[in-house]
Amino acid sequence: MKPTRLFLYGLIVLLLAAVGAPLGQAGAFQKTPGADTAVSGPVDHSGHALADENPGSTSDSWYSTQLHIHSWSNHNGAVQPGSIQMHSAWAASLGLDAIWWADHNPSFTQTTDTTFGFDGATIDPPTLNVAIPLPPGTPPWGVYSYVTKLKASVSSGGQAAASLNSGLLRMQVQANADQTFDRFEYRTLSTDDFRIQGLDFTRPLASDPVLSFDAARCDAAGSDAFGEVRVALSWHTYGVATPYDLVYRLVPANQPGGIVNSSARVTVTVPLVSARVDLPLLEHINRLADGDDGSIQEMYFTVGAKNSAQGCMDLGNFTIHSRAPQTNDLIQAFKDVAARHQATYGVRQLFTWEQFAGLRHLNPYLPSSSTLLPGVNDIQVENFVPLIHGQNGLVMLNHPFGAGYGNPLSASEQEALVQSALATMLPVQAWKVDLIEIYKLRGRVDLSNHLRLWDLLGANGIQLCATATSDTHGGPFTLNHPMVTWINAASPSQDDMLAGMKGCRLFFGDLQLFDGVLDLRLGSTPMGSVYPARAGMQPLQVILNPLPAGAQVKLVQQLLQPGTELTHLVDHQIIVPTAPVMIDVSQPSQVRVEVWSSSGQMLAFSNRIVIQPLQCDTDSSGQVNIADVQVVAAAFGQTVPPAPARYDLRPDGRIDLWDITAASECWLVR
Repeated sequence: MKPTRLFLYGLIVLLLAAVGAPLGQAGAFQKTPGADTAVSGPVDHSGHALADENPGSTSDSWYSTQLHIHSWSNHNGAVQPGSIQMHSAWAASLGLDAIWWADHNPSFTQTTDTTFGFDGATIDPPTLNVAIPLPPGTPPWGVYSYVTKLKASVSSGGQAAASLNSGLLRMQVQANADQTFDRFEYRTLSTDDFRIQGLDFTRPLASDPVLSFDAARCDAAGSDAFGEVRVALSWHTYGVATPYDLVYRLVPANQPGGIVNSSARVTVTVPLVSARVDLPLLEHINRLADGDDGSIQEMYFTVGAKNSAQGCMDLGNFTIHSRAPQTNDLIQAFKDVAARHQATYGVRQLFTWEQFAGLRHLNPYLPSSSTLLPGVNDIQVENFVPLIHGQNGLVMLNHPFGAGYGNPLSASEQEALVQSALATMLPVQAWKVDLIEIYKLRGRVDLSNHLRLWDLLGANGIQLCATATSDTHGGPFTLNHPMVTWINAASPSQDDMLAGMKGCRLFFGDLQLFDGVLDLRLGSTPMGSVYPARAGMQPLQVILNPLPAGAQVKLVQQLLQPGTELTHLVDHQIIVPTAPVMIDVSQPSQVRVEVWSSSGQMLAFSNRIVIQPLQCDTDSSGQVNIADVQVVAAAFGQTVPPAPARYDLRPDGRIDLWDITAASECWLVR
């Protein structure tokens, strides 16, 4: 360890000890007292970073983490809507250390029943598709939340017919004279043939949903005909990815009931002893491995017949009602299932949620002591951010260009979106969020323009910590799935990981292409912190371990200069990371590095060190000395206020390790 850094390290430890600050607080040098520090599986990356070069970090361990991923609120948002188990198995196969689950906030409160029926519905004669009107007053963004279409299909050449009468749908199929079942099937869909996305419909099985509907068989109901309702559920993978299914065979009251199952399907024979059928989905699916882990996805209604027989079934007035709808119960059930998979797959499982906030989507990251729970309603960003900060947590702005997908827009169209986002965010200081997502492609905006928005915000004085996430809702695991964030933390416990995030001790990239450490040091100032500007040049150290063969490391340094354009001091200059590189520290600027493969693929990108003049005379004595470091250390852990704003040298509203580091750096270079 270099003498100056050793001295600074010892100084900070002594100062914190002198004021009685627990060293584990706010990302200091040991685990948070009382935190769960057990690590399941091969998640410790110590040795990747160089401890002697790392005096200001929370530890020498870095944990690859997926910060934005969905399971029970997958709401048909993927081809294979995934369970916790499916994502955990994938994460383990990729070597991911931790998943910080972020299911949508309404998923954890299921007090509202879902209903759909056929009042006002119409049948299109050529296709037999059934159109179901939206509930009155449905807003434009809600049109995909409801069953608005039954899409018909007929197999094996049978003759199908459908009719509506008194709120019931009659399905009929006349079979050919052979041994093959001819089938007439309806699939539940929403507007524009999208799969249903409403979180009341795609509710978690842990809410103990009961599916109820009116039903009758209108055929001879012998062995040559059947009628069934199939409920498609989330996907699991035990070697091969497959969805779970519940199949309900509806038979006359005088026929016996029963239940059988394979590895992925439970088939229940249901005698129609009354006009109303009540089906406890959780009870039935629990016959399968991890049956409680998943959500409802779709429904299929099928009649079939063979040997010239006729199949006929009446259905209508559907309701899904949860018997365990409360938020506390559902979150505990989620954590219990996640803990089970953590034990199986060795991937640390942490809990948060994605908050709907009108046009914005936000992820809170809270300490384990917080009792704040997600609710049903949107909370606007202006209200949500201070709520989370009041709990000593952080807020991430998700997909800043929107949640959509598609091919990249033209360069001019993307630039227009960057400038529009900038014009929205600057007047409100980006709502004081703490982190921002970076995607290779999202909202039809590419990686370079995600980075451009982030850089422009920083140049205008809004320093956000950048992350990469997948926002995956299931498989197949392609696109953004391996995009992760590495967190420098004492352990993968919730509090230790949060401490690393508070210090912006993060870098981000593609886990399939890189798994190691990327870090920066300017003097004793670590990546994520502020270096006091002074005349001349100083050596920037890039810690990159391992150094991928053929990789290009590019240095980016931009002036902190308000406006809509970036002014580069260094514009993606290729550097050799094995030796320090001299950079200008005389002007307010921000510095980061990008690591690219020899084929031009993104490997890993750092967060920034900010260089700017600091008001080093924190005790207002008229000179800079050890007392300036002492007063900042004495306020360690406080927010601003009550701590004076002049102590907050890395402005983030709280006095933490990085403020003490900056004060110490000021004193050393006075």
